[in-house]
Amino acid sequence: QDVGLGDRGFLMNSEAYASQYVDHHIADHETFGPVVMNRQNLKQSGARNPWLVQGCRDGAAAYATDAIQLVQAKDRLDDRLVGPFG
Repeated sequence: QDVGLGDRGFLMNSEAYASQYVDHHIADHETFGPVVMNRQNLKQSGARNPWLVQGCRDGAAAYATDAIQLVQAKDRLDDRLVGPFG
């Protein structure tokens, strides 16, 4: 699921358009492990850039910013978290 960072009208007009302008940054928090920081790069009303930080209260061992990082073609599983698709 893409994060919706922006004004309601902006997001409802085209979620795919809005989500392609979200940048991700990974920071290492001493208590929570990796946290994913998301920032909308298209200015919203009031010339602001909404942002969000996501983490796990009990700590995280890994992260992904896109589903393709979790899956691969069915002939190559390697160390992916979920099984084959396609």
